[in-house]
Amino acid sequence: MTTLRPRLVAILGLLFLAAVVASWWATAQIKGEIFVVDDNGRPIVVPGAFIVLFKSSESQERQFAKESGQLFLRNMNEKLENQRTNQGWESDGAKKVGLDIDNDFVDVKYCSKLQAGVYNKGTYISASGDREGRFVLDVMPGRYLMSVSGQAGQRHVQWYVFVTVIWRKQLRLVNPICSFGPVAE
Repeated sequence: MTTLRPRLVAILGLLFLAAVVASWWATAQIKGEIFVVDDNGRPIVVPGAFIVLFKSSESQERQFAKESGQLFLRNMNEKLENQRTNQGWESDGAKKVGLDIDNDFVDVKYCSKLQAGVYNKGTYISASGDREGRFVLDVMPGRYLMSVSGQAGQRHVQWYVFVTVIWRKQLRLVNPICSFGPVAE
């Protein structure tokens, strides 16, 4: 009887430890809010945003940062080139409209190229935000690339965020990595 009791305590201790670890893994999640800030400083929610999570590694994060940085520089150079080309126009109103259309097209190309680079990695989980721009994703602990896209008014916005989940992660997405379309009023 005396040799059975220490073994029973050890087994119960291991079972308790396993239950704690299992509940920790089962309750890991990412939750957050998605909104943009207009020119007046007011938050504009992004209702029903589409959220896609991809498994990630440190080398993939570095590669994505490098590629997105190169795309961003090309995007800025193309916008500067548009500004130089549109300087010869007569009317200021027509010049501004033409430049806005050209720059919006450049932004659409930039966002599309970023998205194409991300979506070839294979989806881990996808979900949608609610009407107030909030979301909750139940995930296992690990490293992820989170892609969020939606509309704030008539403006299309996208975020790409690297997230390391240990247990629970709270995010507030405010500044999109790319956006295009009319600015929300």
